Amino acid sequence: MAPTENRILIIEGHPMVAQAIATRLLEQNPSLNFTICDCVTSAVDELHKADSWFRIFIDLNVPNGRGLFLVRLCQQMGAIQRCVVISETDDVRWIAEIKGMGALGFIKKASELKDFTRALTLVMDGKPVFQESFSDSQSIPVLSSSLTRRQQDVLCLLQRGYTSKRIASQLGLQPGTVDNHVMGLVRALCATGRTHAVAKAIEFGYLKA
Repeated sequence: MAPTENRILIIEGHPMVAQAIATRLLEQNPSLNFTICDCVTSAVDELHKADSWFRIFIDLNVPNGRGLFLVRLCQQMGAIQRCVVISETDDVRWIAEIKGMGALGFIKKASELKDFTRALTLVMDGKPVFQESFSDSQSIPVLSSSLTRRQQDVLCLLQRGYTSKRIASQLGLQPGTVDNHVMGLVRALCATGRTHAVAKAIEFGYLKA
C-alpha cells in the first residue's frame, strides 16, 4: 500500500521543535496531517505502521531511544527511504551511517532558517539532503555500515557480560573464533575494547540500552 502523501510522522523529544517543524511544513503544504511522538514507545508503535507515512522525521535524542535505534527500526520496517533525521549532532560517523542506511536526509537543527526551510522542501519533494559536518571531527574513522549476523550475536552476549569462553559455549564456537569476532567488532565500532564496543553499539543503535 502506498503511503498517503499528506501523512507525516514527527518523532521529536522537544515539543517546541516538533511544532516548529510542523509549522514550516504547513507553510509549504497546508493539507498535511501530522502525528507527533515524543517518546520511544509511541514512536515504535507508529513505525510499525510504516506504510502509513509519506515522510518520517526523527530526532536522535528521543528519551530512551537515543542514537540510531529508531533509524534502524525505520530501516527494518522498509521505510528508510522516507526517513529524514533532524538532529543537533555534529558527529560525521552518525551522518555517514544514516546516509549509508539509505535515509532520505539529515538536517541540522542549528541550520539557518532559510537553509532549514529549503532542506525540508527538498526532502518533501523526494530529493536527498545531507547537511554534513565540516568540523575537525571529519578525521574520525567512519563506522562500518553493517555488522555480520555472527558479530551481532557476539555483541548481544558481550552486553550481558559474557566471557569469550561462555560466548563460545553459547554459540557453539571456539574461544579463539569469538576473540576474532570481538576484535572485528572493536575495529568496526571504532572502540578501544569490548566494553567500549558495547557502549558504542548502543550509541549507534545496534543494541538497546
